[in-house]
Amino acid sequence: MNIDLSKPATQTEFGDLVGITQQAVSDQVNSGILPRGVASGEWLLIYCGRLREQAAGRLGHDVDSPDLVRERALLAREQRKMAEMNVGERRGELISVAAVVQVFSKTVSDLRDVLLSLPHRTAPILAPESDPRKVFDLLDAEIRQALSDISGVPQKLQGMAEQGVSATRNRA
Repeated sequence: MNIDLSKPATQTEFGDLVGITQQAVSDQVNSGILPRGVASGEWLLIYCGRLREQAAGRLGHDVDSPDLVRERALLAREQRKMAEMNVGERRGELISVAAVVQVFSKTVSDLRDVLLSLPHRTAPILAPESDPRKVFDLLDAEIRQALSDISGVPQKLQGMAEQGVSATRNRA
């Protein structure tokens, strides 16, 4: 087969030259990969260039395929983030959301129990009191004690973080 590379070729001729079907050439023309009306030598350069990119993994097999180099870069970035998180967790700089939720739930539950028991504990003491100031002081002291009891949440979280670190180290 002789094709003058300085002149445009038909899609069938070009397909025969490079070993693909006329439909495959048509798909590349319609998608803009091979420009219309250029010399067949130009098509050959473009076609071979795309084959090199595909072989190097820099281009998918079709227009909709993911770019392998980009996908590898995204994977490497995610792996780096995971490694940084693991280091942060081991250093005690990070704590799992589940641990925070567990401590917070326990704290809220404890506060609820303390506040609900407040009337039962204070009613017998407050009933005989006629001095509003003494009633206020007693209620104030009870409420402050309840709040003090739950103010240890940061220490609880720190303790859980340290337990998590030692558990992680024990697994390694």
